[in-house]
Amino acid sequence: MRLSLKMDGSEPIGPDDVTAAERQLGFALPPHLVALCLHQNGGMPDRSWLISPDGMEEQVDCFLPIKPQSGADRRGIVDTYQQMTGEGLLPTMSVPFAQDAGGNLYLLDRVTGRVWFMPMDEWDRDETAAQNWSRSGRTVATSFQAFVDALTDDAPEWARD
Repeated sequence: MRLSLKMDGSEPIGPDDVTAAERQLGFALPPHLVALCLHQNGGMPDRSWLISPDGMEEQVDCFLPIKPQSGADRRGIVDTYQQMTGEGLLPTMSVPFAQDAGGNLYLLDRVTGRVWFMPMDEWDRDETAAQNWSRSGRTVATSFQAFVDALTDDAPEWARD
């Protein structure tokens, strides 16, 4: 896996932390996500830009930790999953693993393995959750590994200093 994350206060975790998270979630986390979290338990990636083939430019602000640091404001994968699925805002087959600066989520589909982007600020209360996901969510990579490999440090021109 070709991603280094800047450490931003997440404590190192071990296999027991992964097992505890999986027990809370009720399912096994995808192996590539676990490998990344064991290496770097969340954080800001040094390659944060994702430029899709259709020209969409998105930035990953941070990867969510499996186990947030004690006393930290930052929520982890388990908390985010439980809250968002509990409120009907995310499908239960998706695992939130990263977010952009606006709180929009990058999700890993546990069934297909694809990664999709869910802009939470486009939610329409007059639509069902399924209608919102269908309208707003979009696939950004065919797999977690493809997502990681597609990240670049080459910011779009409009985002450069």
